[in-house]
Amino acid sequence: MSNAKSSKISTTRLASNNGINKNELFSKLAEHGYILRQDKIWILTPKGSNAGGSYVNSDDFGNYIVWSPDLDVKSLLTDGTLSVAEKFNNRKISVKDIGKHYQIAPSTVLLVLYELGWISRYIKGWLVTPIGTTNGALQRHVDATGVPYVLWDELILKNINLSEAIYNANGKSIGNSTDKSFSTFRQKFEAKFRCLDGHYVRSEAEMLIDNWLYLNNISHAYERALNLYEIQFSFYLPVARCCIEYISPDLPQKKLEELEIKRKILQENEIDTLFFSNSDLDNIDNILNKFLLKQKQLVL
Repeated sequence: MSNAKSSKISTTRLASNNGINKNELFSKLAEHGYILRQDKIWILTPKGSNAGGSYVNSDDFGNYIVWSPDLDVKSLLTDGTLSVAEKFNNRKISVKDIGKHYQIAPSTVLLVLYELGWISRYIKGWLVTPIGTTNGALQRHVDATGVPYVLWDELILKNINLSEAIYNANGKSIGNSTDKSFSTFRQKFEAKFRCLDGHYVRSEAEMLIDNWLYLNNISHAYERALNLYEIQFSFYLPVARCCIEYISPDLPQKKLEELEIKRKILQENEIDTLFFSNSDLDNIDNILNKFLLKQKQLVL
């Protein structure tokens, strides 16, 4: 390895040196076009290479991106943030185009986008949600009828969460996460509690929440990632487009730090969320009922 490369540091170390969460730095680097996420691997772009990024390989972590310790991280956080229009300025495509790319029916694409919370149903047609806008959605209406539909920036074809959701809907997988801390967390807190609906969760409290949702006929997903940040939420309710986040007393420090990132993502995308702890278990029925009755799309 050359001296120039050996003096560089990983994105995680760069984030630590600048006092920010690594997930936030990864998202900012992607937002500014320095890196792209593809098949759960971060890819260096020409812009990232020009900024001094390069690859190194190690026996422990494989191939990963390194940066100069002097990279101006502060400017990434505060200046020159790309607007949605600047970020998604490519060719616009329809759900039919997306379906052709993944070789699935357009109707399946619509249901996956709906489950992700990127679009919502209208009386007839589909409406863009705030989180859909951040992923390149553009609202359109049929001239003759006024029925709403959605077009997408073709960059969506590289969106890891969409790809994973579509492959999972077809019973396939695009690979396992290479995040070592996440893998360690999964090993320590194995999903061994079986719920009534067949879900396996990581704690008795999550089992009680899952069972409550199931018995009340509420569709829900467990540990669902909703956006490019790759951060998973305990429970996502696609019909109501809201989340229930369980805060375990045994969470490691890194996971506690993620909570602030989660709060920011949820606020930016206007996703209502209930943060649930062990102290709420004795009053689970009232707490969940009160929260879900606030969601206009949901009637218990």
